[in-house]
Amino acid sequence: MGELIQLKGYRGGLRVIIDEEAPLAEVEVALIKKLEGLGDFIAGSAITLDAGSRALSDDDIRRLQNVLLREFDVRIQGIISSSTKTRRLAGVLDIPAFEKAEPVRDEAVEMLEEFPTANARLVKRTLRAGQEERFLEGSVILMGDVNPGADVIASGDIIVLGSLRGRAFAGALGDRSAVIAALNFDPVQIRIADCISIRPEEGSRGRRFRSAMEIARIEEDRIVVSRYKSKGE
Repeated sequence: MGELIQLKGYRGGLRVIIDEEAPLAEVEVALIKKLEGLGDFIAGSAITLDAGSRALSDDDIRRLQNVLLREFDVRIQGIISSSTKTRRLAGVLDIPAFEKAEPVRDEAVEMLEEFPTANARLVKRTLRAGQEERFLEGSVILMGDVNPGADVIASGDIIVLGSLRGRAFAGALGDRSAVIAALNFDPVQIRIADCISIRPEEGSRGRRFRSAMEIARIEEDRIVVSRYKSKGE
């Protein structure tokens, strides 16, 4: 038996894939352990539950709803299942149900699992021109975009689950191990500790949206931007 719980990025949130055969009690325990590892950033959010071919009863669905609400203040916004019974019961409980999941990137989830989020500030909004998000007690995780003219400043890492097109300053108190990452990485300027990188003039018109998360870090006293690679790659 493999992992009882898997996490993937899905529709701007999390897709929680549960084992199709393990007892539900074991699935619950594994679910709590998995989500606890992500830190507090998921509180108040919504997930899509992927049950695969598993047939869930209405009591099963309510049971999973209750554990998510009780432990993490997380609600189920949708259920993916190839089981007609599961989809029908989800509809009875006013939960949208789908037979298949849409293919999406999951780099964001892998990034959040790899980097510590215990001292992170979660920002659920888009920063527009003239706006600034400053946090000097840890990292910033921004669920939205950073538009041109907006600034994000953190003493730790900066992770943008959207487009970074403004300015970002990570490691603001001198931490050269800090990183800056974004799903669409096209900043006007980035800075990590004492190193600064400015977007080339030819890029000022904007680049095409890339299909993979990119990450900036200091290497040999200069900032290097590369495609984010998960531990399994």
